[in-house]
Amino acid sequence: MKKFFIAVSVLMAVAFIAGPSHALIGIEDPVQGNAFRVPFIVGITGGVDTAIIYQETSGNLALFGSALPGTPQRGVLSWIIWTPRSVHVGDGTRVFTRGDVDALSVRDLIANFVGPAGQAALQIDLDGDGTMDHYFGYFTATQITTLTGANPGLNNLLAMVQFIDLNNGQAAGTLATMYELANVVGGFSGGGYRFDQCAVSSNNGGVGVLGQNFDHSAVNPITFGTWEVMSPDAYAVSFWRERGPLFAPGVVPGVWLAPTQAPQFIRFTPRWYLHNATGQAYVMIYKTVNHATAQVNVRFWDNDEFALSGVIMLPNEMNIVNMRLVLPAAMMAAYPAAGWVDIRNPDILGAQLRWPGTVTGVNWIGGAQANTPNWDEIEWTCWVWNIANSTTAALNWSALWVDKQVGT
Repeated sequence: MKKFFIAVSVLMAVAFIAGPSHALIGIEDPVQGNAFRVPFIVGITGGVDTAIIYQETSGNLALFGSALPGTPQRGVLSWIIWTPRSVHVGDGTRVFTRGDVDALSVRDLIANFVGPAGQAALQIDLDGDGTMDHYFGYFTATQITTLTGANPGLNNLLAMVQFIDLNNGQAAGTLATMYELANVVGGFSGGGYRFDQCAVSSNNGGVGVLGQNFDHSAVNPITFGTWEVMSPDAYAVSFWRERGPLFAPGVVPGVWLAPTQAPQFIRFTPRWYLHNATGQAYVMIYKTVNHATAQVNVRFWDNDEFALSGVIMLPNEMNIVNMRLVLPAAMMAAYPAAGWVDIRNPDILGAQLRWPGTVTGVNWIGGAQANTPNWDEIEWTCWVWNIANSTTAALNWSALWVDKQVGT
């Protein structure tokens, strides 16, 4: 544990330098929120761990300071560990006060809060050799109280995730996917969130459900508010709201957006880099739907702009793709090897990952329109983790970041 916190402390000083800012709804951005989501990878043996770090940033003396009678109030963070298929296998709470920075080791959480069956459900074969070697899934956390009684609905947390390999002296981090608490107010011309920005379709006939995105719950049980969603629909609404309705071409007066302003695709362009035979590149894609069949036709590119088509599989809500196992052999004939992948939905051949079954969904941007593609109501997030392993310090590094493009 001492080594773990030494590794974490190096980046703590710069982890939360982002100040208050306006969020672009539906796209990950460094803005305070009420809840967050991150992936994790933990070695069943060895030194690979995931650190999750969050900070209370409100500076609100009325909530956490000396103005309160007696002992200052504590905030409570409720966290959940999910398998790649979104099975809840462990949970707990953390207590914090104003300005606190708190770090968690996912290895410790799995060991102390997840039972044997849950640990088995988290195990994956990351390198494809037939042996389960890592725990993989995702972690969500929600601020559930800051005052005795009602939660005032603060967006006062920032969080990040770090993938740490203690044995190789590597650490790489990125900001968490922050979810703002968003009560539905404003409508066509008012302020605040629109319904479109905090609702996704469920699989029960395409009915829009407030906040169904986060922790698989409908609404915040205390405030009856909802969380923003990271769907293409939410992003498209925000894109046009920032420009004003008069700047959205084809808009009919009294209707927020014409169907032609719906998102055209969700796209990831993760960069892969294999420095040598021991280098690794992983792409993690989260979506709010499990798919029984999830073949996605992609195009692999190298640095010389040579492209080959191929296939990746995204069957789970949280997926991890080992690039060594899916790249065409020709692209790994010599090292260092590098390039990027064009991952789209609809994919390069027009196939779509949709809500399961025959549900057509509801396109919230254009109103209740039957038979519209419902991939645009699914939440999507992509993380990229590249690793260069070497005995030479300058060539021993890893990098972790978020990648997303929404076509409007």
